[in-house]
Amino acid sequence: MKRKWLLILLVGLMSCSKKVDEKVVENFVATVSKKQLEVKHKRAKSFEWLETSLGQKLDNFDSIRTGESSQAHVKFEEGGEIDIDQNSLVLILERKLREQNLALPKGRVDGVIEDSDKKTEILIKTPNGWVSAKNTKGRVKFNINVKKKETRVKSVSGNLKLTVKGQKKIIEEGKEAVLKIKEESSDYKEAPVEAEIVFEEAKPIEKVKPVIKSIFEIKTPKKLEFTTKANELIFNGLLEGSIEVFLNGEELVQTEGKFETTIALKPGLNIFTFQVIKGKKVNYHIYKVVKK
Repeated sequence: MKRKWLLILLVGLMSCSKKVDEKVVENFVATVSKKQLEVKHKRAKSFEWLETSLGQKLDNFDSIRTGESSQAHVKFEEGGEIDIDQNSLVLILERKLREQNLALPKGRVDGVIEDSDKKTEILIKTPNGWVSAKNTKGRVKFNINVKKKETRVKSVSGNLKLTVKGQKKIIEEGKEAVLKIKEESSDYKEAPVEAEIVFEEAKPIEKVKPVIKSIFEIKTPKKLEFTTKANELIFNGLLEGSIEVFLNGEELVQTEGKFETTIALKPGLNIFTFQVIKGKKVNYHIYKVVKK
């Protein structure tokens, strides 16, 4: 009786364990080089989702999906690679010479094809159109985000080609195309549904202007009152920011955060007043002695 219960327990534990793919793929088309949390794949003509391991080989018509807060990085033998975002599903349709066909029924992928002598094309089928990325003129980087009512296709670098119902458009570098879905499609294998193509330029990143502190400091002369035999006097110091400073009614000009001005002295008492708008006032009393 004890042996019977032990056998039942072992069978139960085996059924609850994660199913690992033991198939050896010789002529593979892609490799999972990175993964985070829940990543599973399904072989062609199979209904069973298996745990995906690092270095997992994928073949034509295999599928790969990610769960919540999960990601996967896939490299293709023909060239190019994609990052699969969370809650996404990617189907590997077919590998051809220097061409890899995929389908993205839902979710987001970020792809790149590096500049190389080997020219490669990645064709991705979305619920409402085909996206073509090719490194003919250099490095191509893009992202595709399939949502319920729209598909967004953005070119980060290089140009993309978009085909919907025979209508072809070029997505230039830095621009984004939004495909508004007019009706839902439950089968990604069917012809693309009617969609309205709207091109949007990528919104420029707003640069936060650094706050420049206003600075006014007189370096020379050091003393506010003194006697001199010189015919002229040099004032210099720091002047930076939006601050406005006047010397005897004339506004000081700042150059690279500094100011310098030379003023002729008359015999006897010379008074110089620095006035900061909405700020302090500094008075200099300088007495010029006439040389005998």
